[in-house]
Amino acid sequence: MELRSAGMFGVSRKTLAKEWPLGKAILVAVRVAWYEPEMANIVTTLARKFPDKEILLQMKAGYLDEEKSNAYIADWCKGLPNVRHVTDNIYVLLEDAEYLVSDISSLIAEGIQLGLKTFFADVIEQEYSIFREFPGLSLKSADSIADKIDDIENGTTKYPTTEYIKFMGLEHGLNIYDIVRNDVGLPPVISNADV
Repeated sequence: MELRSAGMFGVSRKTLAKEWPLGKAILVAVRVAWYEPEMANIVTTLARKFPDKEILLQMKAGYLDEEKSNAYIADWCKGLPNVRHVTDNIYVLLEDAEYLVSDISSLIAEGIQLGLKTFFADVIEQEYSIFREFPGLSLKSADSIADKIDDIENGTTKYPTTEYIKFMGLEHGLNIYDIVRNDVGLPPVISNADV
């Protein structure tokens, strides 16, 4: 048996089987960096640089009381008509996105595996993050994230999905469920039913 890194505990086989990306929005997922000014700057910069794209802002619940959370949301969305605060389940929201920008979270690996053009907003002081090992994934500023997305949008750069998938020790086109089944001597499941 082999130890596999996946980051995929929240995504079902049925979800993995879809043709990704499904949407066109830029999803900014704030897991723990709600207090970092650069996270707010990321939302503002993306909204201004891409006025024709919807920016979905999802702040993970449970870190702030409702009053503080509402204050951050109001401040971050103020004067930005293409920014929409959303509270849906993150795995539902991924279906609306083409791009994912997230602070530290397994969501980064999940977004890559789903085929979203994903960037790690590396805005929290921390000694180490595995996502810094992925070339071009870890970005510390709003401008650098916006520039990367702009380069993809105008065709200057191609997002390296396949390279990132290989870096995670996975194969593009195979889902983690079937990789693990293969590791223990079982055939892949043909149906897209949740297992």
